[in-house]
Amino acid sequence: DESVTQRYPERGGVLGWHRDNARHPGVIITYSVEGERILWVRHNGTESGHELYPGFVTIMRATNLYNSHILRRVIGNQHSITIPKNSHGSTSVTIRANSKPDEAIPHMTYYNWDPEADS
Repeated sequence: DESVTQRYPERGGVLGWHRDNARHPGVIITYSVEGERILWVRHNGTESGHELYPGFVTIMRATNLYNSHILRRVIGNQHSITIPKNSHGSTSVTIRANSKPDEAIPHMTYYNWDPEADS
């Protein structure tokens, strides 16, 4: 349903701690196109960092894949992205389902593909 390109700036950049939006109900796949990033994962208060290089694929379980709506609210899993200080920036592409494709997320820019435009 959705493909997102993320570009992180030179000499550091951060995508703070978060869970993906409830509108992304399935598996989330991210492909590292260029540059280095560090994926930080926080589970029940414990944090670990994982270096991501060009060609790496990351597969994550979206929040809505937890069966219980109560569990989804209290589960301690979060992730964050940082860019090493000596990096020349980073680009990645994320592919995920979107249960609300017509509702914009604040502070994001959308370029929706119209399959009829190529006809």
